[in-house]
Amino acid sequence: MPNSICAFQFEQVREALEGADLVICVVSSFGVDWFAEEALPLLPEGVPVLNVTKGLLGYPDGSLETFPYFFARKRPDLAFASIGGPCSSYGL
Repeated sequence: MPNSICAFQFEQVREALEGADLVICVVSSFGVDWFAEEALPLLPEGVPVLNVTKGLLGYPDGSLETFPYFFARKRPDLAFASIGGPCSSYGL
């Protein structure tokens, strides 16, 4: 792995995101709210975010939303992309 790629603990999110050129969000669906509340506000405008989290958000009215659309509503100034397809979460 290149020296410029590092692993961090979630307590180090501020340090991990400092100067990032790209952010890859790989959290369980239970971590989506945490990512939206704690990580997204720290990103500078224009940083692309790649989402690798499977699943959908369900709302009380029965509507569904993908995670990239959920994130984009929180930060419309960022570019979001997602990896998906017919696979189990272990395949991602």
